[in-house]
Parts: sequence; structure tokens; C-alpha cells
Amino acid sequence: MDRNQNEEKKSSSKTITTVILSAVVFIAVAFGAYFVIRNVFLSKEIQARTLAEEQFAKEQAEKEEEAPLTVSEEEEEPEEEEEEPPAEEEEPEVEFEPVDPSEYILDGDIVDYSVTAFVPAKRDQKLRWKDTVFLSLENLSQPGDAKINTLSYSKRRMKTADDKEMEYEVYTDPDTGVFSKITAIENCGDYSELTDYYFDSEAKLNYAASCRQFVLVPFDISTDQVLSRYYITDDTMVRYIYAGETEAVSYELSDYEKYSEGTKDQYDYLEKEIINRAYITYQACSLVKEKTHIHGFVLDEFNQPLSGIRVSLLSVSEDGEEKRETEVRTDGDGEYDLTVEASDQKYALSFEKQSLEGQKIYGIRVPSGSGIYYADTVYMGYTDNKEALYNMNFYVRDVFENTKVIDGAEIRLRSGIHNQNGELITFGYLDENGAFQYGLSSGSYTAEIVKEGYETSCFTVIVKQDHQAVIGYAVPEVPEDRYVAFVYWEKNPLDLDARIFSQYGKTVARSLTESIGAITTENFTLDHIGAEPYKLYVSDYIGCASGDNMSYNLSESGAYAKVYSSDGELASYEVPLAHAGVVWDALTIRNGKILPDGRYYYIYDSDFYWTAK
Repeated sequence: MDRNQNEEKKSSSKTITTVILSAVVFIAVAFGAYFVIRNVFLSKEIQARTLAEEQFAKEQAEKEEEAPLTVSEEEEEPEEEEEEPPAEEEEPEVEFEPVDPSEYILDGDIVDYSVTAFVPAKRDQKLRWKDTVFLSLENLSQPGDAKINTLSYSKRRMKTADDKEMEYEVYTDPDTGVFSKITAIENCGDYSELTDYYFDSEAKLNYAASCRQFVLVPFDISTDQVLSRYYITDDTMVRYIYAGETEAVSYELSDYEKYSEGTKDQYDYLEKEIINRAYITYQACSLVKEKTHIHGFVLDEFNQPLSGIRVSLLSVSEDGEEKRETEVRTDGDGEYDLTVEASDQKYALSFEKQSLEGQKIYGIRVPSGSGIYYADTVYMGYTDNKEALYNMNFYVRDVFENTKVIDGAEIRLRSGIHNQNGELITFGYLDENGAFQYGLSSGSYTAEIVKEGYETSCFTVIVKQDHQAVIGYAVPEVPEDRYVAFVYWEKNPLDLDARIFSQYGKTVARSLTESIGAITTENFTLDHIGAEPYKLYVSDYIGCASGDNMSYNLSESGAYAKVYSSDGELASYEVPLAHAGVVWDALTIRNGKILPDGRYYYIYDSDFYWTAK
């Protein structure tokens, strides 16, 4: 604006104009630098590139600061006694009145981080950071031995006051009941902001770290993917490290008086923000119950959405007795959503409406730590069309050798999805081609395969006008202490890829088989994994490679992710219907439990994972 005014006046000399412009540029640069620093935490738009390994080693060491810092702090102690910084004088934290949680946890599941509910303690520059939590929980060199894997694991789902979705992964010490670590995941649309908070045995914040991810995959937390690190002692931030574009920069409380006013202001802001957010997060996770969404669709035999379907959630006792817990109705898109407290309770879903044949989904489990449970898509036939039978063709192959015919196996058919114990409709035996035929009316069914040398294997059968053949897969007997995870789908031509990620992303494994065509499985064998978590992802290779991120091919593929052990089938999840995207976070195997993750992505950030063969 100064330059335009100078041009319009045209009465000033060229020399004066040059001086003024130089001054303006200088001021702009100064203010620009100040605001860039101030907005590091707010916008986080600069992603980390390089984090010095030596600096990180220093961060993790359980020892006091080195001698040069001690000398520096001793030189600054007289300035601390003068109590010059007004901020500390204006904030006598000892007298800070606690804020009622109802002020920042609204309507039971809304968290308002704009409320100042917690403040830093009065600073003492003699404070040193000591790692009382991080190294005791995480084990970067031996992920399988990390104590974090043995802690109780749960999730919370909330929204912020400005309507952003929040998910919290909570790790609880079973001996003390204290949250040792909370990972706060803020959904920012195309990407997520993650902040890990570590608390000591007295629930005091000790360390925090934040980063950004497009697809939430396990990654090495010692690398430059971590954008900011915060070191807290007695509710005081004694160090802050930021991984910039070219280097990691460390800001020390001991050097506070040496910094510019802008840097001090930024340091003060970060300290207040991280401490307030950490304790609000802790309180929110303490007060809000863990709940899981059960989400799905209901269609008719002509693939049309069914509205007004009565969807009932039934709790199922050990002896099979069912009790109706809650119910909803499907909307105009045939969609429904139920909320239930996460537990080891077994559930079923029933689907009812006049003029339609009732259906059920059996064996629903949403243990603590579950994400969204995407239920199988249910297809309902019309009662006045019940007598119309389709000659359904069944084919069964070996899950590891897709061309290997499973002949002579007994096949059992039941009504409903994942129905492994109900009344039989019929049974028979697979012929020499591994095939079986039977007339069924439109609807949803379960086929069970029994053969010596194989686990009792099940697969879902959808019967409708345009679907009169199905391929299922039998799983060879699984030894003790082994998991078999596999993915299969029907739609073709379609090239789906399955990957397993271990803790910290130390292992990223591809399926040993590459499947494209009508007989399609990708599989993994996991031995002696102990408590270390493993996550299974499915991606649409063609969509990723071509940049068609909003493709519906994966969502419409009919893909299933299944896990077996020596106890038989442990879990079976179908890819969510009506979702545009190319990556599906299907499940996690953690400490003997199979957890549905239910995350779905249309933006990815690593060509290596999703576009490489």
C-alpha cells in the first residue's frame, strides 16, 4: 500500500522512494518472521524434513542436562530473581481456581479446547526434564517388547466445539488406572493432526509430541515425521523442539532470557497450549464413556436402498438368549447407525419390515479399542417373491493356493450373515470340481465348509437377481500361536493389495500372493507375534496408481478381511459400502484381540505403500 501511495503522489524523489521501500521491506520481513514463528503450533503447515539423530538421542536420555547448559542457567539465575518477565507475575498458578469440567466438556461428548482450564506452574529455571514415561513404555529397537503393548487399550470419540471429529487412543496402566498415554487424533478433512501425551504415575504430563498424517499408519516415532516435541516437568515446559524444513531447532527454558521477544511469546503460548490441551484431554477421556458406532446399509434384491427398515441391536447371552437393546430405522439411502458401549458382549442385528423377509447379522463384537464397526451389507428379499428360487452355484478353493479345488468337503447353509450355529437350511458335499448347487430365494446366507485338515471356514452368500454364484475359501489347519489373515473380493477386473504394518512401521509386509482375476485372495501368516499390534490395510492399486482417489471400486468390490487362528474364525469384516476412496484400514490384531478399525481414506501420502508392487 505504501508503494502505491508513493507512485500516485509522484512528488517524492527517487532516493526517498527507495529509502521508504527499503524500510517497508525490512519491517515486513521482521513482522513476517515473527508471525511465522508464532503460528508454528497453530497452523502447523510446515512439515518436518530432517531431525538430527544426535539431538533425538539427547532427548531420550534419562539424565540431566549437560554442563554447558548448567553454566548458562547459573548465569541467568540473577535475572530470574529480578522477576522481570511480567507473564510469570500475572499468572500465580498456585492461586488458579480449577475450572469445572462441564465448562469444557459439553453435552457429554463435545470438548472445548478454547477454555483455559489448566495453566502452567510458576517457572523455575533450575528444572530439568527427566524421562519418567517414554522410555519405560516405548521400545524402538525391540517393538515386540514395548510395555505399551501390555497396557489396557481403549478409544473415545468426541467432537470439538468447532465441530471437528476427535478420536482418542487411550493406554491405561492396569495396576494404577492412570492413563499413561493418550493419542489425540483430530480430523482436519484431508489429513489428521496427531498429538501423543505421556503422563507419569501421578497423571502429570511428562512429554508430548505432534505430527500430521494423511493415512494413519504406524510409523517410527524417532524420525522427522514428528513435527514438535514438548518436554514437561512439574507443569512447566523446559524444552521445545521443532523439526523445521532443514533442521531441528531446540528451545530451552534455561536460555529463555536470551531469546527475542517474539520467540519468548511463542514459547509462552506453546507452554500454555500444550499443558491446557493435555489435561483437558485427560479429563475428557476420564469422563466420556467408550462407545462404538455400528454402521451399515440395507438393500433389496434389486440393489435398491430400503428405507424404514427396523434395525434392532440384540445382546446375545452365552446360552444364545437374545435381548433387544435398542433400535433405529434406515433412512432414504438404506443407511443406519447405532451406538453401543464397547465391551466383550456379543451382539446380533435383526432387520424387519412388512413385505420383506427378515434378516440377521450374527457374531458382532465391539471390544474395547474398536473403531467404527462397518456391518456387512444386508440384502432382503420380498415375501411375495419368496417362491422364486435361484439356482445358486458355490465354489470353494484353498486360501493359499487359489487354484486348488476343495472337493469332498461338507457344505452347510444357514440363513443370515455369520450364522455358524443356527438351524440348517440344507447340507451337502462339494463335487470333484469343488462345486455345489442349491436353489435359494433372494437374501443373505452363511456357507460353512467342514473338511479334515482344514479349519471350519465360513463365508457370506448373497443371493439376488444379478448374483447367483459365489466363491469361498477354506483355511488349512492353523497351528497354535499363529494367525492367518487374508483378503478376498469378487468384483473383477480389480487389483486390490493387502499390507500388514507392525509396531512403529518396523515391518511393512505385502501378501506373498498377487491376485488379479476371478479367484482372488491375498494372505499373511503371522507367527509368535505376542502382544505387538499388527494392522491390516487394503488398497485399490489401480485407483492409487492412476490418481483416481475418489473411485468407488474398492467400496463396491465386496472385499472381506478375515482372521483365523487355531480356534477357527476370529473376525470377518466387509469393506464399507458407498465410500469413495482407495485405502481401507480394516483391522488390528492386538494382544490376542481382533479390533475393527473402520477407517477409510481418499488421500494418501506415500507412493511407496500404495502405488508400488
